[in-house]
Amino acid sequence: MEQYYLNERSEVAAFLPAETASLRFLEIGCGAGNFRKNLGVHQEYWGVEPQADAAALAQRALDRVLIGTFQDVYQQLPDRYFDCVICADV
Repeated sequence: MEQYYLNERSEVAAFLPAETASLRFLEIGCGAGNFRKNLGVHQEYWGVEPQADAAALAQRALDRVLIGTFQDVYQQLPDRYFDCVICADV
């Protein structure tokens, strides 16, 4: 697996809402799930990742990970459920 999938992308965290404690997050292209380190542990956090090896790591860090492209898995996502969708690396 490339190092790229391990990035935390802390520079992108500045664009998140100021108060995140009760928000539900979806990250498209979550890699190994390391962006979540920019948040606390109290948020519900899902990810979508097409690379199986990166998704396997993300499953350890996120509440739920769907493996595939967004087009492959979007029907598995609940409607109007997420408060914030992150697309930092897509």
